[in-house]
This record gives sequence, C-alpha cells and structure tokens, in this order.
Amino acid sequence: MTSDVENLVLEHSRAMRADMTEIKLKVDELAGSYAGLLKIAVSQGDAIVRLDRRVERIEKRLELVEA
Repeated sequence: MTSDVENLVLEHSRAMRADMTEIKLKVDELAGSYAGLLKIAVSQGDAIVRLDRRVERIEKRLELVEA
C-alpha cells in the first residue's frame, strides 16, 4: 500500500513539474511579446514627438501661432 501511495505522489509530482515547465515557456513567450510591443510603442511615441515638433516649426513659420 505504501508503495502505491509513493508511486501516486511521484506521478503527481512529475505531472506538476511538466505543467510548470509548460507554464514557464508560455510566460517567457508572453514576456517576449510584451517586450516587442513595448519597443513598438516607444518607437511610435518618438515618432509622434518628432511630428509634433515639425508641426510647431511649420506653424511658427506660417505665423499661425505666436512665437
């Protein structure tokens, strides 16, 4: 009986380890995806800042706003 219990515990431990490995892989994949999205967001933010500066210069040259 003790051997059966030990085998059952060992079987469950192995299954949990496999599940944890799968979860770790998925978390790593999500972290990579998030990092990629963050890089794109930063890049777009930089582009918006550059465009905003250009529009400000154009408005000043056309005297659409006060300097």
